[in-house]
Amino acid sequence: MPTPPQTKSYYRYSPGHVLYLTGTTVFLLTVFMLSWFPTSDVLPKEVDDYLETGRFLTINDGKGYTRVFVKEEPHTDDIITSNEAILLLHGVLSTSFTWRHSLASIHQQTGLRAIAIDLPGLGLSDKKLNRPYDFHYYTTVVEEIVKSFGINRVHLVLDDISGLFGSEFAVKNSGQIASITYLPTFLDVAEYQQPLLMRLLHVPIAKEFVFQLMTSNLFAPLSYLIFKNQFSDTMPYDTFRAYTYLLRHQNGKQTLFEIINNLDLRPEYGNYLKDGLNRNCAHIPKQLIWSEHDSVVESKKQASFIANHISGVSRHTWFDTKHLIAEDQPQEFSDCLSSFINDHKSK
Repeated sequence: MPTPPQTKSYYRYSPGHVLYLTGTTVFLLTVFMLSWFPTSDVLPKEVDDYLETGRFLTINDGKGYTRVFVKEEPHTDDIITSNEAILLLHGVLSTSFTWRHSLASIHQQTGLRAIAIDLPGLGLSDKKLNRPYDFHYYTTVVEEIVKSFGINRVHLVLDDISGLFGSEFAVKNSGQIASITYLPTFLDVAEYQQPLLMRLLHVPIAKEFVFQLMTSNLFAPLSYLIFKNQFSDTMPYDTFRAYTYLLRHQNGKQTLFEIINNLDLRPEYGNYLKDGLNRNCAHIPKQLIWSEHDSVVESKKQASFIANHISGVSRHTWFDTKHLIAEDQPQEFSDCLSSFINDHKSK
């Protein structure tokens, strides 16, 4: 029986399809090129006002001297040592600016000095290009901040990536830790899946486009919608522009890329933190202040891991927010944090 002839199948682009693909390519290339036009670096009023209420502290970060922006309550222009204090540490796309509406209330309710810093490489702190910007480096930075303020007992408030290096600091300095509050973070390193935006920041060409998307004036309306979807439902547009200014000014792009490249997401590092917290810090009271709608750190999965695998978690409070809890509900956040700290501060 003769074999039927094989019909060759050809996929042919119609003229309309070719026109569509060509137009789309030209549009994307045009947008990409336009995004490189200089972006206005005028200091936003919200950042200017915030800058006036803080100060710079020079520390030895293990690689030399660097200036760190500090916002504290009560506000002072001098270093006043505090035997016991609250230290709030931010994540990779935020700064101490996130805590601006909460610090005064936390201080008033607890009677303790409330200190927030901009991590080197982010915000208003120095963005030097000869720093490693890994978790071990940031652990050293926290140690120097605590030493500079003469703090013997510190209540840690850890958000996003600071949950990891803040935990490393706690493991290495457990005798100084009064309590730990975790906001959405990812201690289950082995199971953590970075959101698409973060994954793209690892890709050589794509990361340039993503950074422009996040920070340029041209893309601001679009990036504002993306930011609201991921980080904060209630953030006004002007506040969003303050965040993007803090991200890009000075050498912001280069240092952000370094931070992203140096994220230690090895399962071995996660096991080191889990084992160290359970060995050295099991006696330290811990709480979770978590967001119901956080897609940045796979909220419920990560919260469950900490509650079930880290000893000492005694309280878990859910907020009807996205990633930046203190941005959306600053007073409720302050009340929740202060209540826990009052239960565990020195009498």
